[in-house]
Amino acid sequence: MPWAFHLFLNGQAEKTLKILNSKAKHSICHIYQPLNVVDSTLGKCSNYKYRGLICRLFGYAATNDKYGQKRLAICKIIKDNRKESYQDTVDAIGKGLYVPMFTDYYMQLSQIDFNMGNRIVPINTALKLALEEVLQYYAYRPFPSGLANSA
Repeated sequence: MPWAFHLFLNGQAEKTLKILNSKAKHSICHIYQPLNVVDSTLGKCSNYKYRGLICRLFGYAATNDKYGQKRLAICKIIKDNRKESYQDTVDAIGKGLYVPMFTDYYMQLSQIDFNMGNRIVPINTALKLALEEVLQYYAYRPFPSGLANSA
């Protein structure tokens, strides 16, 4: 939502929504920017300040596995390339180191908006839904107070 609101304020929401509507549902994240055309695993977020919660938590938060143990949510690339750091972190979590939990944050989102906080969709679909929500909200409302010069 912060990303969608940022695009709205800068007059780019409708244009971006058209682009997202033309993309395949399961294509790479619209905001992700590969550093080269050969290896799309090497890249960065093109709008880091407004990235989604899942991106903010990934690599720093944990989920509970089927045994109720905290498991760091991290990709195979990081596990393989940073084996020692990864194992040190796993050991520290096992010894009681505090780690943010995905479920805690998503429960908070659910309290703000039950429907949006409980829908699990592919990333580009989530971006599209956020843009549609912001555009619909302001379709018949005045532009946000004090931000009239932003868009």
